[in-house]
Amino acid sequence: MKSSMIRPVITVIFAGFITANLNAQDLNSAIQLTRSEQFDKAAEALNALIKKEPNNSKYYFYLGENHLLEYFNDTISNSLVVATKAAKEVFEKGVSANPNDPLNYVGLAKVAYYLGDDKTANEMRAKARSFLLPYKKIKKISPPAKDYAYALAKIAESYIKDNQVDTSLAFPLLREAVKIDPKNPDIYLITGDIYMLLNDGSNAIKNYNLAQFADPQSPTANMKIGYVYAKSRALQSAIPFFEEAIKLNENYAPAYRELGQLYWRAGRVEQSKNYFKKYLDLTAGNIPAKIRYVTSLFYAGDYDEVIRNVEEILAVDQSRSYMNRIAGYSAY
Repeated sequence: MKSSMIRPVITVIFAGFITANLNAQDLNSAIQLTRSEQFDKAAEALNALIKKEPNNSKYYFYLGENHLLEYFNDTISNSLVVATKAAKEVFEKGVSANPNDPLNYVGLAKVAYYLGDDKTANEMRAKARSFLLPYKKIKKISPPAKDYAYALAKIAESYIKDNQVDTSLAFPLLREAVKIDPKNPDIYLITGDIYMLLNDGSNAIKNYNLAQFADPQSPTANMKIGYVYAKSRALQSAIPFFEEAIKLNENYAPAYRELGQLYWRAGRVEQSKNYFKKYLDLTAGNIPAKIRYVTSLFYAGDYDEVIRNVEEILAVDQSRSYMNRIAGYSAY
C-alpha cells in the first residue's frame, strides 16, 4: 500500500525534472540562436518558452537582450528607439514575473544607459545588486553561485556603450564573478570583449581561451579569437578559428560573415561571395553584410545578382543611393 502511494509521487518528481531539463535545453538553444545572429528564430523560441512558462523571469531577460543585440548587429536597418522600447517592455514583464531576479533590472539599466539616462541606469544597477546578498562563504551564497556570478558579469557588461567602458566599475565586478564561478564561460567572454575595446588583444585572447576551455562545444570563443587576429591583420591565423567555429556549429552565422570579410580583403572574391551568401541566408539579410556581399558579387562578375541585391537594399534603406552607381555599372 505504502509502495503504491510512493510511486506516483516519484513519477511526478521525475516528470518535473525531465520538464525542467528540457526547458533548460530549449533556453540554451534560443541563446545560441541569438549568438548566431538569427534573431527572429531566437525571438520565436523565447516567446514559445514564455508562453509555456510565463513566470520564468530569465526568458524575458534573454528576449530583451535579443532585441538589443539585433539592433547593434545592424544599426542601419534598425532603430535604437524601437529596439530599446521593445526591450524595455520585455524586461518590465520579467520584473513582474519575478521582482527578485536581478537580471531584468540589468536589462533596464542597459536600456537607460543606451538612451543617455545615466541616473536611471545607475538606479537599476543598484536595484540588481540589492538582490545579490552579501556573503561570507560561496557555498551559502544567494542566489546560487552560478546565477550570482552571471548577474555580476552582466552588470559589468552594462557599463559598455559606444565602444567604450568604465573599467574601474566593470573589472571589479568581473573579478568577483570569476572568484564565485570560475567555470562560467560568459564571464570570460565579457571580460575578453572589454579587453578588445581597450585594444588589448593578448588579454582578450587569454579570456576567450578560458571561455573555450569552460565550454569546448561553443563556437563563440573561437569566432572571437579569430576576430582578434583578423583585426590585427593576421589573416592566416584568423581563418582556422572561424573554420573551427563553423565545425562546432554549421549554422553559426557570424563566422561566415567574418570569413566573407577576410577573403574579400585577401582578394579571394569567389570565396568571399559564398561566405557572405551563407551568412545572409542564415540571418535574413543584414544590410551592412549585404552591401559587402554586393561588392563581392560585382568583382566576381555576377552582375544580375548585384542589381537584384541593390534593389533589395534600397527598398529598406534609400539613403544608400550610391549603390545605384554599382548597379549602373553592372547593367552595362
